[in-house]
Amino acid sequence: MNVDDIKEDGRFFIEKHDEIVEYAREELETEEDKRGRVVKNTIVNEYKVGYIYDYLNSVSECSTEIEGGLERIQMKNEILRDEFTESFDKRCAYELNQIVNQYPMIVCHILGLDPMNDEVRQSLSQRDSIHILLDYLGEDDLPEGLRPQVEALDEVMSCIMKFYRSDEISDLKGQIAIEYFPDSFWWRHPDQLLSDQ
Repeated sequence: MNVDDIKEDGRFFIEKHDEIVEYAREELETEEDKRGRVVKNTIVNEYKVGYIYDYLNSVSECSTEIEGGLERIQMKNEILRDEFTESFDKRCAYELNQIVNQYPMIVCHILGLDPMNDEVRQSLSQRDSIHILLDYLGEDDLPEGLRPQVEALDEVMSCIMKFYRSDEISDLKGQIAIEYFPDSFWWRHPDQLLSDQ
């Protein structure tokens, strides 16, 4: 993934944000779960653009376009949070809990893909959302026992990726790796993961 590709990702996330906010507002207004886990997308999108911005700065490729887009996303998310002060974080915690409850199935899916293919990228995107929401929400907002549950499943998934499916992970790293994600997203840095065997 080169710098131009990373900037293109940033533009895509920025352009999609208005739609993401409107879907989230609709869900928060009706207090229904019609579209499924859309409120969290406001936060996930903001974090992704933030990661891109930080990465571009780290490689001396500062982008006023990405910086301006990030500021607009942050402003729109702040307005949405202020509008739904009582329910916004609760809804994010609810959606996080739903994804974590599906994490065992995600791990099994990765283990069972035969052959492993680009479906693994979508499965890993759910783990991306878990990471971002754990970072966003305070400990008081997390359901009890959720973080240890994630950590235990991470151990299993790490073993699968490093020991059972390492050749396939290596072959698919172009689809799995997201260079601008921080190192704490270990599943998005397959070279580092496989070198730690």
